[in-house]
Amino acid sequence: MSTILGGKIDDVTRAEALNQANLFLQNGQHTIFTPNPEMLVEAHKDHLFADVLNKGTLNICDGFGLQAASFPLLNRAP
Repeated sequence: MSTILGGKIDDVTRAEALNQANLFLQNGQHTIFTPNPEMLVEAHKDHLFADVLNKGTLNICDGFGLQAASFPLLNRAP
């Protein structure tokens, strides 16, 4: 797991994300978010939004912008 501007991002591959989603479908209620850089900037300013975002069961890096902003580089799972 990484944190960018206070937002939690899980470092998973596409295969790992799909596996997790399949497990989530079998095991109750979960949330999957795909935050983008604009959402993380907003979460940095809005603590209520940050709380909701960070309560996601799985927060996936699905875009190049978020990957480029991370160090070390996150896996992308588009």
